[in-house]
Amino acid sequence: MGVVYAHIRKDTGLPFYIGKGLKETRAYSKKNRSKYWHNIVNKVGYEIKILFQTDPSLLREEQNRLIIEKEIEYINLYGRKII
Repeated sequence: MGVVYAHIRKDTGLPFYIGKGLKETRAYSKKNRSKYWHNIVNKVGYEIKILFQTDPSLLREEQNRLIIEKEIEYINLYGRKII
């Protein structure tokens, strides 16, 4: 099952990271995150919100397509801070 998730700053309640993964566990992982991500997490903490989940019965290729589309949609909605 693919997911799109947001990491939300505890001080402002605003998302600072939108990500995707083929497993929900990616949303909770601290591995392979940027220095910017770690600075925010260390300073103010964060919460995780699952924004979208694919239907597990879909083929993997279809799940990939959907989560990429949704990740782009949410980044456009919330903006992008890490460039």
